[in-house]
Amino acid sequence: MVTYETDADQSREELAAQRLATHFRGTMVRSAKYEPYDRVLYDENRVVCALLEIKCRDYPYDYLCKNDYMLSERKVMEIRLLAGACNVVPLVMVACLDRDFMLDLGDDSYRVETRCVNDRAVTHQGVIMRDERMCFWSAHHFRRTEDINWLC
Repeated sequence: MVTYETDADQSREELAAQRLATHFRGTMVRSAKYEPYDRVLYDENRVVCALLEIKCRDYPYDYLCKNDYMLSERKVMEIRLLAGACNVVPLVMVACLDRDFMLDLGDDSYRVETRCVNDRAVTHQGVIMRDERMCFWSAHHFRRTEDINWLC
């Protein structure tokens, strides 16, 4: 079984991480393999500010407004637990085609549904689909990155 992320996906994620690091005048460090988050944001004094999951999407913000955003409940809980242990902010950055948005995973105002999702794992029989508990947020919970001035 192979789990994949294309070079294009990784490149878009790297660019999104650079935009965020520049905005917060910090440094982004890629997480270790198999961590539930993608990056750690450090401030100019090398103090950890946030654990980040970065999601690059091929749709504009209007689509996000009409369709709630979902993320695995397991991933949400893992990131929240680790961020709490480090006393930092657990965040998701969603890079839409036209804007970047942030979601504080500490925000408990989401709903949970069990959905059949594709985990992008592929076997000789094709893509594996499985039921997973997913957290859903409506667009009003997201903040434009440029509207957030500080995290630490």
